[in-house]
Amino acid sequence: MARAAIAQAPLPSADLMLQYAGLLLAAGDDVQVNAILRNVQGQPMSVQTRKRFDDLLYRYRIRQADLLREGGDLAGAYDTLAPALAQRPDDIQAVSAFAR
Repeated sequence: MARAAIAQAPLPSADLMLQYAGLLLAAGDDVQVNAILRNVQGQPMSVQTRKRFDDLLYRYRIRQADLLREGGDLAGAYDTLAPALAQRPDDIQAVSAFAR
């Protein structure tokens, strides 16, 4: 359904793309999420869209850190997680990812 909405829009908004990226992240399509985050990053955003972007980037970083850790790259996992920890030092998701 989201894919259809994006396909119908001549130039999908950053907010629509970020909503779609959230679905892709939940589905495990990290490559597409990364592409969308990079594409949307330089676009002008409303306060609400910027929050959506920041939240999605935060969750994406935690996911990437977990994948690196599971692959045995602890230094890479820490480097990936560090910006999320700096952004939200008291958030349970980042702290839990750091503790794993």
